[in-house]
Amino acid sequence: MLLLETKWQLSFFRDNFPSSNVKWFPNNRLSVPTKNQSKTAKKFFFAGHMRKEKGVDIIIEATKDLSEKCEVYFMGEVVDDFLIDKINEYPHMHFLGELSHSDLLSKIETFDVLLFPSYYSQEGYPGILVESLFFGKPVIVSKFRALPELVSNNGYIIEPKSSQELKTRVLELISDEKLFQGMSDAAYVYASKFDAKFWCKEMIKEIELVRNKE
Repeated sequence: MLLLETKWQLSFFRDNFPSSNVKWFPNNRLSVPTKNQSKTAKKFFFAGHMRKEKGVDIIIEATKDLSEKCEVYFMGEVVDDFLIDKINEYPHMHFLGELSHSDLLSKIETFDVLLFPSYYSQEGYPGILVESLFFGKPVIVSKFRALPELVSNNGYIIEPKSSQELKTRVLELISDEKLFQGMSDAAYVYASKFDAKFWCKEMIKEIELVRNKE
């Protein structure tokens, strides 16, 4: 039996290896969902490797003219140094460095919307997306590999590398409080799909099925 993190991978194996025994076992968290305490979308954030392909360059381009409307925060290990130089050009953008996991979770709770327009070739289910759902944060992701699997009515899916579409979606969330609240509530509900307690029970069931076949 092969456990796969994304449905995108699952489809690939089933299409190319029909006899393979594969199961979906997504990235999950041992946590209790909490509702987003924010009433408006003003603080947008990205967390992950600070690399161009993660869409950091798209975020900078999309929000560079929005200094009077929002703040944008970046967190993570630096891979491409030039991105930090670009961020420092804008007073409403802030690089907070690489944080411990506990500090990262504390920060997520204070922010409003996750921006994750990645086009990184090895992208799966980023932990930051799952953790953001558990805090009831809407997400904006690119239509790339498995990222759309993490979005229903809890955010937006945009075309890869489209800074203009990202800007449009950011402005919509800023200007429409009802839309923001609806997506926040949806994220809170959607988080239950990634509850570690549920997936541990599923794992035990699969192990018992395998043992019973021996």
